[in-house]
Amino acid sequence: MQKTPRFHLRIGSKKDRCPACGRMTFKPYRDATDGRDMTDGSGRCDREMKCGYHKTPDKTMTPLVTPAHHHAHRLAPEPPPPPPVYIPHAANEWMMTNAHHAGFLTNLINHVAHRWNADDVWTTASKYRLGAIPPDASFGAYGHALTLPFIDVDGRVHSVMVKTFDHRNHTTGQNWIHKILMGAGIRRDWLMPYDRQPTKTRCLFGEHLIIGNTAPIAIVEAPKTAIICDWYFRELGFVWLAAGAKSWLKPDRCHALVGRRVILFPDTSADGATFADWTNKATEIRRRITDHVTISDMMERYATPEMKSTGADIADILMTMDWRLFRTTTGTDDKPNDHEPENRLEPV
Repeated sequence: MQKTPRFHLRIGSKKDRCPACGRMTFKPYRDATDGRDMTDGSGRCDREMKCGYHKTPDKTMTPLVTPAHHHAHRLAPEPPPPPPVYIPHAANEWMMTNAHHAGFLTNLINHVAHRWNADDVWTTASKYRLGAIPPDASFGAYGHALTLPFIDVDGRVHSVMVKTFDHRNHTTGQNWIHKILMGAGIRRDWLMPYDRQPTKTRCLFGEHLIIGNTAPIAIVEAPKTAIICDWYFRELGFVWLAAGAKSWLKPDRCHALVGRRVILFPDTSADGATFADWTNKATEIRRRITDHVTISDMMERYATPEMKSTGADIADILMTMDWRLFRTTTGTDDKPNDHEPENRLEPV
């Protein structure tokens, strides 16, 4: 009988934060019985000279046993996963050229309680690469819907969330652009391979904004909230990103934040479960990504029980307030748009 080692260092380029030196140079041992990484700190730091951390797994664990005779069946090595498929830039540019159809954006100019200046709306739309689905019958109820692309620091479009809103900019529906295109009978070479991959979104919404920007990073749950906070809190100098959903805040989606200063702003919940969940996420991100992670309890302290029962977020509160109250100085660009546009709105 030939003994096969039960534990081996993780294979590949992915590395975690070293428990000794804190650098992203640590590879944990992996248990061959279930293919999972060890969580007891056993592993090795690649900085052998400057750190030298190396902890082996518990030797009392029983090793795997494999018959040594020539009839033994050898397990074939797992094939490498196929490379991820991204949404072509041309597809997102098509949506951006239709941004003037987005009901969410025109609502900010014409229908919300404290209307935004039109130029500021289109500047924000360009900043986050927002777009829209045109009012074509083939797209059904998603005509005028807002498109929200998840673009990473390398400029790759991982996915495009599609949302519909009422006149008060409350969300009424959600889908994904690849599903809408396929449902409309549109055929593109990238659509089927893209749809078949199990994981499509591997970054944060707005992640492309941190390139060359050293400002602190604020993360909220919904892309809509990030957009509104970016406008109301623009003088704070934060870069506002969004996880996309409560459960999407994971270290695997935060690799671009290594070494950055991060503040989390969770939504509310009736029982405080959301705040507790993101507090745990903050601990995990702090361990694997960056030491500089804090979590804001502003909404937990400010929100009323009624707000918490509906899962209110910062955007729900901000949109009831005049954004000019958040400006230390005002200029011509800070005047609300108090008249209806004469022609169709066009993005800059």
